[in-house]
Amino acid sequence: MARFKFNFWLDCDKDNELLLADTIDDLKRQRAFTATIRDGIRLICDLRRGSLDVLFELFPWVRAEFLDYMQACLRRQACM
Repeated sequence: MARFKFNFWLDCDKDNELLLADTIDDLKRQRAFTATIRDGIRLICDLRRGSLDVLFELFPWVRAEFLDYMQACLRRQACM
């Protein structure tokens, strides 16, 4: 079985990347870092393709919120 390892850099001179480093430390302590990276890459790639499938898979409650929002928008348009 082949395994791959990927590395990336964070710029500690940027506040948002320094906060990200803290978050990564927390995720590693919780043993959730690798799963989070995998899910994050899947999510971003799916959204960039214009799909919400992975979003709804990872966060099922978002589908219900999204459908409620879309129904409210349709109701407002019907009233105009």
